[in-house]
Amino acid sequence: MKAASAKGLRLDAKAAPSVRPVFYLIGKQLLAVSAVMLLPLVLDLAQGNRDWIAFAIAASVSFLCGLALSHWCKCKLAAGLDLRQAFLLTPLS
Repeated sequence: MKAASAKGLRLDAKAAPSVRPVFYLIGKQLLAVSAVMLLPLVLDLAQGNRDWIAFAIAASVSFLCGLALSHWCKCKLAAGLDLRQAFLLTPLS
């Protein structure tokens, strides 16, 4: 471990990866999932089943969470993801 400086311990480890692009992509994925949930919602509604309510609630929650994540974590992905971000994205998605 490095010696303590006047402001505290100095760490030479690599900085943690930025999670903004990861959460942005998860938000976009949630928006896509909520759009796909509309198909069984419409089919259950057309057949008169009451199961459409569960799809409506799930699609609404997914849409709101996806919208919040993609809005709050908006960033440019021109450079793509680095290796750490890609490994973080895999289990979270």
